[in-house]
Order: sequence, then structure tokens, then C-alpha cells
Amino acid sequence: MGSRQIVDCRLTQFSLSQAILQYSAQKKEVALLLAFHAELHESRSKSDAAAPGRRGSELEVLHKSSVVLLTACWEAFVENILTEALEMIARDLKDPSQLHNDLLRSVAIAKGTKLSVSSKNELYPWFFVGEGWRELLLEYALSKISELNTPDSSGVRNLTLSLLGIEDITLYWGRPGKGAKDAADRLDEYLSDRHIIAHGAFSKTKFSKSYVTNYLGFLDITVKKTEVAVKDQLQKLGLTLP
Repeated sequence: MGSRQIVDCRLTQFSLSQAILQYSAQKKEVALLLAFHAELHESRSKSDAAAPGRRGSELEVLHKSSVVLLTACWEAFVENILTEALEMIARDLKDPSQLHNDLLRSVAIAKGTKLSVSSKNELYPWFFVGEGWRELLLEYALSKISELNTPDSSGVRNLTLSLLGIEDITLYWGRPGKGAKDAADRLDEYLSDRHIIAHGAFSKTKFSKSYVTNYLGFLDITVKKTEVAVKDQLQKLGLTLP
């Protein structure tokens, strides 16, 4: 595999407002857990000075809950930003031929009963649906988005490629001190830890307050860079962004 190109993500003014607003609102629950962490820590320090083990165990439960919540915030953001982008495409794109052929072919196959024109050319039916392509595209896209089970780097990469034509969205995820591949790998590690927590398996990872704050900071940056990638692709399609 060739060298990975790093994408410049300095343009951050654009916002798919609902996706970002919902992410910001949902992550406040994590802030509440961290605030409760501080209260519990202070309370236990005063009343249970002789039982640091119990205090540590109680705090780790909060930290694990925060990891689960943060992962849910990330998954919801991915689903929301893709939904918002596809709604914009379905509403504002002038011609479906501007979409990449793999997407057109996939929709034609999935919606074959509605695109009832037989041809060896799988793109042929698109010439006969008129404005109906908008509804068909959105139905297909929402179905694929709902199938996202694990929003790791591979899952997000594949979904944004198939629906938006972004070759490798993880190339946008690089940041000072961490290249794009390292950022993608780190996301996968966080999601693996969440999986371990959810299934009650043993983990050598120490789920501390600093772990949670680092995960939150990592996602904040990844969310912004993912937003920029989606924005760039919509602009390539000639759409006027808000």
C-alpha cells in the first residue's frame, strides 16, 4: 500500500448544525459524570480514608460509564452527519449522474422493484426514474446508515466511501503529534475498550479520569475533522452549504 496523504483540515467554519449540536448536547452527560466523580472523590476522601480500594472501584464504574457514553456520542454523530449530508444531496443535487457509479449501482440493485427497467447495464434504470431518484437514494442511504454496528475507522471509512464517495475519510483525522493512521488506530483502541466494558471482559486498561478526558478530547477533534471531510465532498458535488 502506498504512502498515506495527509489532508489539510484548516477550514472549520462550516457546520452541519444538527449533527454538531447533538454531539455537543450528548457529551454533556459525560461532563455530568465527571462532575459527580469529583463530588464522590471528595466525599469518600473525607469519610472513607481507610478504604481507598472501595473508593477506586466506585470511581472506575463512573469512568467505564463515561467511555460507553462517549462511544455512543461518536456513533450518533457519524449517523447524524451522514443522514444530514444525504438529505442535502437528495434535496439539492441537480443530477444523480454526479454521484459515483458504485452508489448508483448499489441503489439500483437494492431498489430493483421500484426501478423496474431491465437492462444488463445496472445504471440504465436511472434514466427512467425522473425526480423519484431522490426518494430512492435517501431510502437506501438511511437503510445503510442504520446498519452501522461499530463506528471504528474501518466502518466509518467504508460507509462514507459507499454513500458519499470519500476515498478514505481517516486521512482527515491527523492532528499535531498524531498522524492520520495513528488517529485511526487510536479510535479503534477506544472502541475496543468500550467493547470490553460492555461485555464485562477482563482488561489491563486502567479506566481513570484522565483516560476519559483524553478520549473526550480525541473525539472532539475527530468530530470536527470528519465534519470538514463531509463538507469538502458536498462542495465537490456543487452543493451550496449553509
